[in-house]
Amino acid sequence: MSESSSDEPHSSRYISVPKAVQLIPKPFKGISLELREFIQNVEATYEVEDPSDYSLILKFVCTKIGGEAKTKVLSRTHLYTWEQVKAVLEENYSVR
Repeated sequence: MSESSSDEPHSSRYISVPKAVQLIPKPFKGISLELREFIQNVEATYEVEDPSDYSLILKFVCTKIGGEAKTKVLSRTHLYTWEQVKAVLEENYSVR
């Protein structure tokens, strides 16, 4: 049998930041019906990225938010994590 994949170096489980950001192909511009897809794409990005790069990924995620949504998100000064950004997006754009 082959050796367990847990013997691989920790960093080999993750992909580079530029490749991870490609998992978010479409920006979110405030269309409620597109929010779930955007959130799923961002969360997929975080799953394949090294936690030490999370703050960098968040900067890229914020560049993928446009239109009125960008104004609502970036006007908040206390958003330091994806969970905080996601909460603001869901609060404002979630389909009820």
